Amino acid sequence: MNLRTRLSSTISRLQTNRFLRRLFTLSAGTAIGQALMVAVTPFLTRLFTPAEFGSFAVFSALFGMFSGIMCLRYELAVPLAASEEETAAVARLCGFAAFAMTALLFLFVWLGGERLALMVEAPELARLLWLMPPALLCWGLALPLNFWSIRLGTFRVNALNRILQYAAQAASQLAFGIVGTGSPGLVLGFALGHLVKIGHFLSALSSGERTLLRQSAWSEARQAAVRYRRFPAFSILSTLFQSSSQLLPAMLVAAIYGPVAAGWFALSQRIMGFPVMM
Repeated sequence: MNLRTRLSSTISRLQTNRFLRRLFTLSAGTAIGQALMVAVTPFLTRLFTPAEFGSFAVFSALFGMFSGIMCLRYELAVPLAASEEETAAVARLCGFAAFAMTALLFLFVWLGGERLALMVEAPELARLLWLMPPALLCWGLALPLNFWSIRLGTFRVNALNRILQYAAQAASQLAFGIVGTGSPGLVLGFALGHLVKIGHFLSALSSGERTLLRQSAWSEARQAAVRYRRFPAFSILSTLFQSSSQLLPAMLVAAIYGPVAAGWFALSQRIMGFPVMM
């Protein structure tokens, strides 16, 4: 069987197999978005210094550690909800959890932000950490909407959402770099990507679904919290430990070798990790 025949056979399977078609759609959205970020990296390296990338790398590591628990893992219950009303209640519950976690993160930054910045020898990080709770809030609000999209089977919307997120992040980081904002520009561009993600998901919901989300009561969210309590009970610690093991290297590089080395390490990770993310 030659290459052309194999390619035709693969395309035929994608067209007839709904699971493969949806998987390909999601993968294509992720691949295009990641390709955009890799494509702008050479320009970003001319607009931001390695030390600024190093501070952003430590910020990204902390962001990654906390991102998985912003909704207390209740977002996993969105596809399992028995009805659209309960789906809206779980999404509202995720929003409450995200705001509560944001308040705790502000307390964490207030108590230990400067100490952490001194530990990794990146004074600029102390200022960046104040942007972490709002950025994580954007992530947390987008998370249940992402799972709601999967529940509805709108995989093209989901794929387009990822492209728009990364495109907005790339464009805004380039703009902030041209203005000369320094490492806060990298963080703000990162957060703006998630704001675009939220806006696109909300616009993709039907008017009825948006009404359900607005009218969902706290009592319904509380019932959903009790019904799906096993998700936070069994998933939070494992998620936190897993993300920490994957993201701590950037913090260790910064602490041992300084923010410049952490910046080069982060850039290497972005380029070399691209095939894996594909």
